[in-house]
Amino acid sequence: MCEDGIFNNDKYIAVVDGVTSKGVTRWNGRSGGHHAKELILAGLSQLNGTETLTEVFDYLNACLYREY
Repeated sequence: MCEDGIFNNDKYIAVVDGVTSKGVTRWNGRSGGHHAKELILAGLSQLNGTETLTEVFDYLNACLYREY
C-alpha cells in the first residue's frame, strides 16, 4: 500500500511523495495516504498542460476535497 507515486505524460512529470497513513479508515481497502496518491495521479491526468503552478495546486486540492 505504497503512498508514493510517479506520474508522467506528454504534459507533466510529477513525483507524489505521500505520507504513511496513521489512521484505520480504509477507502475501498486502501489507506488514506494511498487513496490520496491515487486521486492526485488521476487529477494530474486531467490537466491540459497550460496551467500555472497555482492552478495545478488548487485543482489537485479540489480533487482531494471533493473526495474527502
